[in-house]
This record gives sequence, C-alpha cells and structure tokens, in this order.
Amino acid sequence: MATLRLPVATRDALAGVFLQLIDAAGTPGSVSLYGGVQPSDAASGVTDQTCFAEIALAYPAADAPQSGILGFFAPADVPSALETGEVTWARFRDGDGNTVWDGSVTEIGRGGMVEMNTTKVVKDGPVRLSNWSIVIPGG
Repeated sequence: MATLRLPVATRDALAGVFLQLIDAAGTPGSVSLYGGVQPSDAASGVTDQTCFAEIALAYPAADAPQSGILGFFAPADVPSALETGEVTWARFRDGDGNTVWDGSVTEIGRGGMVEMNTTKVVKDGPVRLSNWSIVIPGG
C-alpha cells in the first residue's frame, strides 16, 4: 500500500491553490448547490440536475490556510432556495464563471466536501453556508 505523508508547509501550499483558483478573477467566486447525480468530472456540464441555490462567495474567499485547512468566510448574502428538494453536490466557480471544482454535499458529520445542517431545502426558504473548509490531510 502506498503512503503519502505531507508536512504542514506542503499541506498549506496545496490548500492555497484552491484559494488562488476561486479568487483568480479578482472578483467573488460562487457556489451552486445541486441535487441529483454529480457529474463524473468537474469539466462536464450540468444536465438534468436541479439547481437549488446560487451563492456568491466572499472576496477574498478565505484567509491563508493553516495546518492544511482552508477555512472559507461565510457568504454575505443568504439566498432563497430556487426549488424544493435535497442538495447532493456543489459546483464552485471563479468570478468569471469558470468551474474550479465540484464537491459532495452532506449533512454535518457525514463527510461531505460541504457539510450543511440539513441538505433538504424548501423553495423560497433560506440557504446558508457558514462554517466550511477544505482540509488537506497530513497522512
């Protein structure tokens, strides 16, 4: 079995790449919350997945990573859900609308890239992202 162990400086550098990409346009990036099957890769277009919310991120999106953790700032606006259903994945875009990455969405403690207090949303109800991060494990 292969083993990879990363020192903190490397973990911080890798987490910093995510911050550079989401802030690359010099304007706020965004995250779109979807239901349905996540595309097989982030370069694939969205097809029949339901978009529940479009959320503008803060700019910059986060402070510098610490100990391999990139903790994002809470978005300033709390949008209303566009539809009723269950959020299963998210697509992150830079300020120019270019896809930067996709990630799973779960309830808190279930291991998603984005964790929400509930993944169920109701049309016209609030959709909040508050305490979320990308963690580069140390091994």
